[in-house]
Amino acid sequence: MTTDLLETHPKQAIHDQLESESAIMLEIEGVTDFMIPMAAKPDQETNTVWFFADRSSEIFSKFTSPSKARIIISSNKDKFWADIQGEIKESTNEEVIANKWSADVEAWYDKGKDDENLMLLAFVPKTAHASSSTTNPIKFSWQTAKAILNKQETPSISIQKSIDYA
Repeated sequence: MTTDLLETHPKQAIHDQLESESAIMLEIEGVTDFMIPMAAKPDQETNTVWFFADRSSEIFSKFTSPSKARIIISSNKDKFWADIQGEIKESTNEEVIANKWSADVEAWYDKGKDDENLMLLAFVPKTAHASSSTTNPIKFSWQTAKAILNKQETPSISIQKSIDYA
């Protein structure tokens, strides 16, 4: 259960959610005017979230390395939300390109891994705030009923955690 994992191992909960999402939202200070959907390629061992980007695009042609950035995970299905702030920079790590490359990524680049517009971006989290709510409808209803009947002030159906990656 996501709430239990967030309570006991918050970094693992965030990593697992990044692994399960097909897209998250990315904002880069001075580059994006709005958050944009991107496919995250997390690496728990190096505490890095990798992104493939197109250097010739309107957005990434303005990118300067390093930059402050943030990513948002929003999963209504799993009842999990996180706002993660950190730094993003361009990387030339060929091992990561080889290990994170997939048919989904290749579809965006005419010349595959050798495409001159291929950018590999490394996002390193610094801080995060995550929230998770129970997905159990019986627990949700019971906690709501207790709050309505004044047995407790508010329903106890979620947890929030602040995480420092430093």
